[in-house]
Amino acid sequence: MVAPRAAFVSQRTSLDLLGIPRDRYLALVRAPGFPLPVTPIGKLRMVDTEAMIAYLRALGAAPPNLNREEHPVENDTDLAAEPSPESEDSAARKLGSDLGFTFTDQPASDAPASRRRSRR
Repeated sequence: MVAPRAAFVSQRTSLDLLGIPRDRYLALVRAPGFPLPVTPIGKLRMVDTEAMIAYLRALGAAPPNLNREEHPVENDTDLAAEPSPESEDSAARKLGSDLGFTFTDQPASDAPASRRRSRR
């Protein structure tokens, strides 16, 4: 004899009934635009099991690039390459100057020593 399927699924039962971990279930039902009614009972977020299964199947059947246009890359540079320290420094200086900060051109080793007293 097989037990009937639970009428509602919550974050406690989502892994057993749907195969979805608790944190991902909560993120899904809390997401803006989640189409199914969610019934809060204490800390639990309950959703009709059959409706949730149908919703997940519809998500799996939807094409991945529904409203996204693909644009070719214009230049042939390696996007995963690490930027050079010089370009990082100049970018940080430009951002800082745009925000109103001023920079001295002293290297960190020439910076004045701390005036903190040592305990004896």
